[in-house]
Amino acid sequence: MNFIRRIPFPFSQKMDFSTAKDIFKKSCYHKINYKINKNDNVQRAVVRFAANDISCLAVIDDDNRFIGLFSERDFIKRVASSEKESAAIQIKEVCTRVPNIVIAKATDSLDDCIRKIHMKNTRHLVLMDDLNQEIEGLISINDLFRENKNRFVFCHKLNSPTFFYVHKNEY
Repeated sequence: MNFIRRIPFPFSQKMDFSTAKDIFKKSCYHKINYKINKNDNVQRAVVRFAANDISCLAVIDDDNRFIGLFSERDFIKRVASSEKESAAIQIKEVCTRVPNIVIAKATDSLDDCIRKIHMKNTRHLVLMDDLNQEIEGLISINDLFRENKNRFVFCHKLNSPTFFYVHKNEY
């Protein structure tokens, strides 16, 4: 068994309970411009979906205030099914507006985020600042799954015996 080694696990390590802000920092949306102006056309949004490998953009007005989300689902339901030219349609005409958006606070836990996304049957959470109600980020359902998986692996290691086995390339 030369490909597996026995490694002591440090029990002094504390359980990491991620907040929505922590999850956003690991998200695919963290390093890109995830905002689009409401007056831009749908074609521009679709190009950004493909270029950044994302499926949603936050829609903002001219004063940089959040007004909604535009997602691949919105494109399919409201643009592709209408047979209109996507370059002729403005984002504000087809985006999902604020009352129908799920909002997460920066301090929400992973469980809170999962609960919110599940209850509304949506794929994205908008991370909003509590004080000035500005958008701080987007979190996708994939980000939540990834974080939940990491938490599960960490818990499993905590509940294991003093030693656990890993493949030599994993540590």
